Amino acid sequence: MTGLTEQARAVGIAWYRAQDYGQIRQIMIDADDFPATYREWRQESELRESDLKRLGHDVLRAIVDPEVFQVWCRARGLSIDANARASFVNEIVRRQVWQTG
Repeated sequence: MTGLTEQARAVGIAWYRAQDYGQIRQIMIDADDFPATYREWRQESELRESDLKRLGHDVLRAIVDPEVFQVWCRARGLSIDANARASFVNEIVRRQVWQTG
């Protein structure tokens, strides 16, 4: 991966807190795509995170607070789904990278 800047190598992943997982599943339009339990989700996400790190990416966990995320989506006229999560995570990661860069 020559020529990539640190910003380009940073990858964000949506991260949920255990206490929020039930609410996250309630508000997401695509909730059927989520594992049934927080434990299952966490195991899958940690594997994905490890794979990305092995590929040389700097992985940043972007906490998705259900209340903040809903407000963020409404303010932008977005559905509460995977596309919105990706945009939300990207925004958080951009802020983290520029603050530390």
